[in-house]
Amino acid sequence: MIGRGDFFSFDDVKWAKLFDDKLNGTARCIRLAAPLMRQRRWGRIINVLGGAARQPQPAAVSVGLNNAAILNLIKALAGDLARDNVLINAVIPSVIGSERLDETIRAEAARSGKSEAEMRAQRVSRVPLGRMGEGREVAAVVAFLASERASFVTGCAWNVDGGAAAVI
Repeated sequence: MIGRGDFFSFDDVKWAKLFDDKLNGTARCIRLAAPLMRQRRWGRIINVLGGAARQPQPAAVSVGLNNAAILNLIKALAGDLARDNVLINAVIPSVIGSERLDETIRAEAARSGKSEAEMRAQRVSRVPLGRMGEGREVAAVVAFLASERASFVTGCAWNVDGGAAAVI
């Protein structure tokens, strides 16, 4: 999986590409969308980030640094954008049943020699709610942040992780 790997396994070219794709790509999207939202005096920018944004992981250093930088960018822009009723937030899902999680579990199982079922159970064991989340649960938080009901919410990062961030 691109972006995962030991810090020392990245050469300068791969490192720069990862930052150009994730951090700079996010910045480009915000620069393009925000002026239009400001003109309308209404907008919502919602970034979906990984848990490594808040909890560094040795196997995901580049991903974590990218996501942490995006969190910093969100905080930095929130006050300025708020003057034009443009709100910017992040959602940080974790242990959500998905093809990507299945792919990660397969890779971890292959590396560790454990079964996929064992790796899945290990993931779930870190979630206080005792189960994987579902995409619809993440979508519900995104829908809330995109709605008028979230009109007083900006510069925040919302964990959608069954309480896992508190115990990881």
